[in-house]
Amino acid sequence: MSNSLRQRSPLADSSRLPFLAGPAAGPSVSLVESPFLPMLSLRGSPSDPAFMAAAEAVLGFALPVAPNTYTGANTHVAMWMGPDEWLVQGLCPQAAPELPTQLASRLAGRFAAAIDITSGYTVVDVTGPRAADVLAKGCPLDMHPQVFGPGCCAQTCFFDAAVVLRRTEAGISLTTRRSFAPYVAELLVDGALEFA
Repeated sequence: MSNSLRQRSPLADSSRLPFLAGPAAGPSVSLVESPFLPMLSLRGSPSDPAFMAAAEAVLGFALPVAPNTYTGANTHVAMWMGPDEWLVQGLCPQAAPELPTQLASRLAGRFAAAIDITSGYTVVDVTGPRAADVLAKGCPLDMHPQVFGPGCCAQTCFFDAAVVLRRTEAGISLTTRRSFAPYVAELLVDGALEFA
């Protein structure tokens, strides 16, 4: 009997992702899961200079303090989720696995928390010129780049699922709970079919 554990993507059984829609010259929308991205919920007071300095020392960049914005570096981004909460997300599965331990160590004794939530979420990258149009079908946010542009993120809903959206250079990154992932993926593909 083997004692090894194997990671399984929440969308491993989805036959509809990845999905590409558009002319042969290039897709107008692309839907691709980015599973196993490291994520952690970081809590602390932005008015505590020691907390902010400790987070910056570990992350390599300052936490955003403006609502619905994010900051980042080569391997991670930190998204503002509330006055004292950030979602820190790796940009690739191998991104600094020691980050939760380093943050917990730096924040020890402070009124703060760094909780690894990687296994509870997945990410679907919605890219291409029609990415915002697909998401607009089930999301109440104004997706126009002048409103939801570079550096923006938001907690919202996509139909009945709670999601976090982050504007990227290529489109919009959607983070959702594992339990919502198949539902969200099906709705994204259905929304993208119009542009096929």
